[in-house]
Amino acid sequence: MGLFDFFKSKPSPKVVKESPANTVSVSPKPQVQVTHQIEEVPSLQSRLQNCTPSKMGLYPHEIMMLYYAHTYKTSGNTFQAFWKFKYSVLNPQSVLDSLIHRGFIKAGNVKDCLEKLKVSEIKDLLTKVNQKTTGKKAELVERVLDSYSNEVLEKMVNAACNVAKEQGFSAIYLMSGEVGLYEEYSFTKVGDYKTIYGSVDQLFSKTL
Repeated sequence: MGLFDFFKSKPSPKVVKESPANTVSVSPKPQVQVTHQIEEVPSLQSRLQNCTPSKMGLYPHEIMMLYYAHTYKTSGNTFQAFWKFKYSVLNPQSVLDSLIHRGFIKAGNVKDCLEKLKVSEIKDLLTKVNQKTTGKKAELVERVLDSYSNEVLEKMVNAACNVAKEQGFSAIYLMSGEVGLYEEYSFTKVGDYKTIYGSVDQLFSKTL
């Protein structure tokens, strides 16, 4: 290359224009808006309008309460959410109380409570009072009842009475098939009454 060749004008670079076919357009990412809609729970009354009660006069939510009753206590329960969202029952305790009041459910006595325990739990009770732990479950239950002193049973009854008194009750009533048990703790027998299951239980009362 000569000296004068250095001063020659250099050719301008060619500009290649891309055709529209070669261009890619990117659309902005769509924004998704999520809204949470709270479904209203229909009232219990509206649900019952299309329901026919059973021959005993019970509605579906009451029959369901009978199924779950053995898992609850007479008070201080924590109820599952399905009572509200599936059956529109806002106060399950009132349903439980109503069934007890109408005789469809009865509160269990000491023997009933023991029978719901596991065999291992019953054996633990017998071990604490140095009693043998062999035999069938029914035998173990009877052994617990025979082994635990009347003083322990009296404390249990008194504790139940104190709770009722603290809640403002002036008297308590209970149904039981036990003969000669509650009279020892100042309960008075009111009479014998037939239950909905065909059996006859005793009604006891005690003034607090």
